[in-house]
Amino acid sequence: MTGTFQKIASLSAELLRYESRIKATEATLANLKEIYRRIAESELPKAMNEAALNEFRTSDGRRINVGLDTQDGIPKARRSETFEWFREPRQGLRAS
Repeated sequence: MTGTFQKIASLSAELLRYESRIKATEATLANLKEIYRRIAESELPKAMNEAALNEFRTSDGRRINVGLDTQDGIPKARRSETFEWFREPRQGLRAS
């Protein structure tokens, strides 16, 4: 039995070490994704806009295009408020 408990203790410790490594790796990945997003969505388009470029070819032949990217919609935090506004009667307007 003692060997079994030692194995359980050893495997538990190993599991906790991996859990810690996974959390650290996930935090690193989240940070890398944020840096990538900032460059891709803000810094690179701004620099290309300042240079009046819509497309750029890298030294290894890959092309980077900057185009108009728009999104519309109602932010989640304001959806209830917005839908309620549409439900309220307005002169000349009728919600069905």
